[in-house]
Amino acid sequence: MPVNFLLASAIIGIVGIIVHIKLDKQDEPCFNLNKLGIIKLGFNPAFLAFAEFDEDGQALVITSFFNVKFDLGTDPPRPVPLALDLVAKIDFNENKSFDQDEVAEAQVLSDKNPNVPPSHPKTVWPNEAIIAPDGVFPFKALVVAQGFLSAPFPGRLTAIDLTTISGGDEYIISQSIGLGEESRFYHNSQFYDMDGDGLLDIISVRSGGRIFPIPKPPTVGELVWFKNPGASIDKNSSWEEFILVSELGPDIEVTMYDFDEDGIPEFLTTHFFTGGKITIYGVEGEGKKWADVVKGDSEIKSVDISTDQGRPFGVKIKDLDGDGRIDILATNHQGDDCNFPVEIPGRLYALEPPKNNSLIFDASKWTTCVLLDNIYPQPSMPGARASRLAPGKALPIYPSKKRST
Repeated sequence: MPVNFLLASAIIGIVGIIVHIKLDKQDEPCFNLNKLGIIKLGFNPAFLAFAEFDEDGQALVITSFFNVKFDLGTDPPRPVPLALDLVAKIDFNENKSFDQDEVAEAQVLSDKNPNVPPSHPKTVWPNEAIIAPDGVFPFKALVVAQGFLSAPFPGRLTAIDLTTISGGDEYIISQSIGLGEESRFYHNSQFYDMDGDGLLDIISVRSGGRIFPIPKPPTVGELVWFKNPGASIDKNSSWEEFILVSELGPDIEVTMYDFDEDGIPEFLTTHFFTGGKITIYGVEGEGKKWADVVKGDSEIKSVDISTDQGRPFGVKIKDLDGDGRIDILATNHQGDDCNFPVEIPGRLYALEPPKNNSLIFDASKWTTCVLLDNIYPQPSMPGARASRLAPGKALPIYPSKKRST
């Protein structure tokens, strides 16, 4: 059956738009959206996700970032924290009301170590925060991708031990250096046994760009994975990293799917700063695995499946039209400087793969359909001319669990 989807755009607590769209004109009725309530927080919400916590059931995971200002009287400008960037959760169950008086208080999960001064927090611009599947850590963990263009401290990829919340144990996966050439930031992560040792490794994409306080063109994009250290895991030791694609590689989003059905997943990635395209990366050669790339016994193949839709931001893999084959639901993230119209506005679009799996890496066999067009960010204040970005990410949904099967 066809899938419906929600398009939502929110930056630092300011809701931009929420749109419910039906993909086609079949007779199945769309369901109605109802406002359940408003949850007021003591910090600016950024990214949201529902996750299953063993001890509490389902919870809403919330990140909050860029709670700083810069002292322009110093050279270089010195970051002055207004509040800690953080990761928090609110516990829910299926019958929980969203009434403000009944919602449990948000529990902060990050920066719980009292030895870390507020002037130099560990958590820096947290983006996606997701529960790691079993087989990654010897404990229940939340993996947090951190850093972005203007973050005042180096970006990092970390894991929060959820079994010791009171102690706030945090494990480093990757810690970049300073704000210069070695700085990197992360937006999300995936999990797969890359080297065949029986342990789930972590895959991510990262960027090295900055715009403030020390400008650095965002020309570095990398597809990278981190080897699971297993029993030798240490809170203060970064995981061994392997860079699969560098230079002008992918930089914001990565997800995975076995597009050609050969038993080995490919990585679907976005080049937000580095070329404005969506690219699939896979292992070259029949019978080859990602472990062979690590050993240098195989090469990586790639295909750019979208190059003309502006800067891609979010990608989701889902069968959108009910034909039994996956599609890609994507959004761009366009800045407009408050000038209308623009050459490529913010939009939501779908990418349909070829029906023949052997043609997945032939770009000419992919088709593009724009689903919603002319999405513009609103001025943050009257007369503002600074560039803003829209839309955010799109989430495929079904009217009910019964109809999704």
